Amino acid sequence: MKYITSAFNGLVNVTIFKSNLIISIFSRVVQVCLAILTWNAIYDGSNHRYIGGYNRPEMFKYLILTSLLSLLFTMEPVFNLSKRVKEGTISAWIIRPISINLESLSTFVGSKILFICIMVIYLLVVGGTNVSYIIVNVLYFALDILLWHELMYLIGLLSFWLIQMWPLEPIINAFYLFLGGLLFPLSLLPQYFYEIVRFSPFSLVSSDLIQVVLNVKNVSLTNYIYIFSIVVWYLLLRACSIMLFKNGIKKFEGVGI
Repeated sequence: MKYITSAFNGLVNVTIFKSNLIISIFSRVVQVCLAILTWNAIYDGSNHRYIGGYNRPEMFKYLILTSLLSLLFTMEPVFNLSKRVKEGTISAWIIRPISINLESLSTFVGSKILFICIMVIYLLVVGGTNVSYIIVNVLYFALDILLWHELMYLIGLLSFWLIQMWPLEPIINAFYLFLGGLLFPLSLLPQYFYEIVRFSPFSLVSSDLIQVVLNVKNVSLTNYIYIFSIVVWYLLLRACSIMLFKNGIKKFEGVGI
């Protein structure tokens, strides 16, 4: 119940500050429109119907879906945790019978529930009667949310050592922009490089997810390989988070900045 309350609070915060949500959505709409115009020109100037295995409608669908995911996979958990550390309010959370990690996750899910529902509805509609497609990809999507939050939570724990976290934002955004495939499908990269970056957390939560989602015909072995990779990454990041939290609390003096 306490985590449901946190999720509800996350939703309330989004509905209160509507301007932030509207501006964020508008900026993504502009971004995806520019990307579609760019790729439309590329297809017009090319003699190939398929580029990187995508025809024109598939490429446009890919760009729209990755932009939708970029509204979901944001850095709020980093700055929420950093704020608690700097203000010293994390002391109150430590003594409560509550997991800071799960509270952060529930707040994050609550604040992004709109985009989560849109993505789930899309998977249900596109999947149709393909039950295996729906189950596997909804599971994949749910695990992606866990993986992304854990990655952001781990980065947020660095606030025990760093005074300011904002310098990390452009670096993380750059990694997500490229490795997440927001500019173009990662399959367009050289094969040897693609085989390396496709299993990064940034790729697994965006580019890889969209590639398997667009394959409505069947659930392949690739889907299960990606899901297994997500589980491995999550366990690794969770172990690192536990270690960083223990060391950070030892350093923490319980006084805000």
